[in-house]
Amino acid sequence: SISVQVMVKIRGRVFLACLACLALLSAFAASFTSWAPYTASGLVAATTCVVIFQAYAGPHLSIELEDHLIFLFALCTACVAVYSPDSLLSGVLGRFALPLPIFFAYLCMFCSRLRHRQSLATGVEVKRHWPRERSLESISKQRLLEYNTALKEALTPIDGKYLPSWVYSLVSFPKVLACEALIYGIFADNSLGVEEFSALILEAPTSLLVFKVKDHAMIARACWVLNWFLRRFRCIRRASGDEGEETPFRFFENRANLIHLLGHVRLPELSLPARAMVIDGLQRVRLSGTAAENALQNILLKTLSTDLTILKNLCDSKGTHQSLHCLIFNDLRDAKMRSDILLHFSEQASLAKLYHERCARRVFRKVLCDVDDTFISSGGNFPAGMDNRMLKHAIYPGVLSFLRHLDSSFGYGSQAVLRSGRKLGNLTFLSARPRVYEGHLERQTLKKFMKLCEDGRLHCTPAMLCGSLNSGFAFVLGELEPMAMQKFQNFSEYIQLYPEYSFVFIGDNGQGDLRAAALMMEHAAERVEAVFIHLVQPIGETYGLDSFQALPAEARRKFSFFSNYIQAATAATELGLFSPSNLDTVMHHARQDFLSCCFSDSSSRERMRLDINRAAEAATSLARSKGSACDGRHPAFVPYAPPEANRELPDDSAVMTPFGNGHVIGFRAADGVYHVKLSGWGASCFVHLLDVRPLHRPNATLRLWRGNTVPVGTSSSCTAMPKKPLDIVVPRRSKSEQKLK
Repeated sequence: SISVQVMVKIRGRVFLACLACLALLSAFAASFTSWAPYTASGLVAATTCVVIFQAYAGPHLSIELEDHLIFLFALCTACVAVYSPDSLLSGVLGRFALPLPIFFAYLCMFCSRLRHRQSLATGVEVKRHWPRERSLESISKQRLLEYNTALKEALTPIDGKYLPSWVYSLVSFPKVLACEALIYGIFADNSLGVEEFSALILEAPTSLLVFKVKDHAMIARACWVLNWFLRRFRCIRRASGDEGEETPFRFFENRANLIHLLGHVRLPELSLPARAMVIDGLQRVRLSGTAAENALQNILLKTLSTDLTILKNLCDSKGTHQSLHCLIFNDLRDAKMRSDILLHFSEQASLAKLYHERCARRVFRKVLCDVDDTFISSGGNFPAGMDNRMLKHAIYPGVLSFLRHLDSSFGYGSQAVLRSGRKLGNLTFLSARPRVYEGHLERQTLKKFMKLCEDGRLHCTPAMLCGSLNSGFAFVLGELEPMAMQKFQNFSEYIQLYPEYSFVFIGDNGQGDLRAAALMMEHAAERVEAVFIHLVQPIGETYGLDSFQALPAEARRKFSFFSNYIQAATAATELGLFSPSNLDTVMHHARQDFLSCCFSDSSSRERMRLDINRAAEAATSLARSKGSACDGRHPAFVPYAPPEANRELPDDSAVMTPFGNGHVIGFRAADGVYHVKLSGWGASCFVHLLDVRPLHRPNATLRLWRGNTVPVGTSSSCTAMPKKPLDIVVPRRSKSEQKLK
């Protein structure tokens, strides 16, 4: 209990540092009694340094410095493993002992550089989720291809795959400067029009270009000192600028000059997708490591009204873990800049709402949805969730259609055809999964969502807000309050990014979602339109039920508890979130999804089938009362066909029922009822399949010989086998068990 309280009160990074220090001290204490004290102490010390360093400064380092530190840590670890007197490798490698640590460190740095380069090179792929303006189609593709080819040719000499960039700068510094000047000159070419310049930003590998163009720090500092010395003694005059200020161009600081060109000088010529591409490039290269915070702030502050709303949605529609929330609250370290940007968001939200009302558009609404046991089934696997009705990672029937119709402002800002056929949406997943190094868990989850988008099942590219290691440790130890507080903190930060939007939250009652929803309603009731809670356990066992009951009656009326998404759609219709025709669509999609779902056993499928059919009857009654197409008078109306039950027991199967034993003589698929003729007294009965059990199963006999398994009928003439085999009766699996296996 003390450790849980400590984890709740102390910040996550401080807790990781304390945990690493504790592990280091324990290792040193235990190493004196082990058979390899020097090796164990050295390896644990190197690992601890990596953990502490990554916990404090890892996300804010430049990529180059991180690669150099990885080389240093790998070199130290290899030296400990090779040169420690009690190491297994000591004295074994011989003449290879000297180059092995260097080779191992270089291999680690090479893998790190390759991973970073792939991440930067794939930055161009995010544009396939964004709108493409019609005016760009009229651009001369030949001229754009020439500029793009020139950029790639200038990038090739400085884009080393096997050696760091500083090695190329050391060997051929004039050539590197010429290539960087060529890249800067192409982007600074004034003959490029507004549309052509935006198209070039979208087509060129902007992130990789910003990363490969370097700030030659030592030479730049020497030039700055020389320039200051000459100005101090009036040998040269101050460079021309506005009101006597120095020109922003800095000699040999080529990356800073390129960022200033894209983020300040030519910013008015950039379209909204091009601005989002520049922001993505700065975020991938890391803001604090490249001094790009000023460019980011200028881009956001110079974008106004509805353009700012579209730009924010573009930053959240990249399909990566580097979302707008991660950009503002994690990557941007300057608190003053963050407060200025959030204040600008709040001021421009009123203008966006005014324009929205004049155009008579639908309401701005963000849909926040949990992942495990809400969007996909956890299969009952800890710590993901507890719902074991469906197999792990199975999508709940009807959830995709339900999310699509809740997103009332879907497509806003997509004035033209998209590259991938999709539009900008407003779906964000609010998950409790912890954020680890470089968002590995987020990337794996988002890959599954992107596969759904490519298949046309998910209507838009979602963003994702994750938890923390602190709340994850507490949850493993049985404490749900930190997880609920983490979700509420993410919600509180997210509503500051979108002041013009209202929010709908969808969660489950298996973990702390109800408690988090109660906190949302308590602190921002005017921003929350509705809360939907998926029931995966009895409602009396829900964590946070007291907080929900303590809310005012008006706030509690916004809560809806459901066991399937037809019930959720019915509640959303009653709350006025979407029309009865959308309810009819969700109902039919839920039926289609149910027929293709995978369940853990036949009884779980039958219980969900009965639940969906009852919810469909209630939804049809509601839709008829509101006069929708479900009344049968609409020409495009498709009557709801309840899914049929699956039959597992053929005729003449011996079964056991609540009325006695018997054998099956028929089955009704419409309601899942067996017709059973009872043994002994000649009567028959109709019993639901949930109350029918097979009386016995056909068995298979296996003949075992001391570790060898041979089916009956196999020749046993081998002399190595004993003369007296043992017959063991093994029951066969049922059809549902075979499918599960």
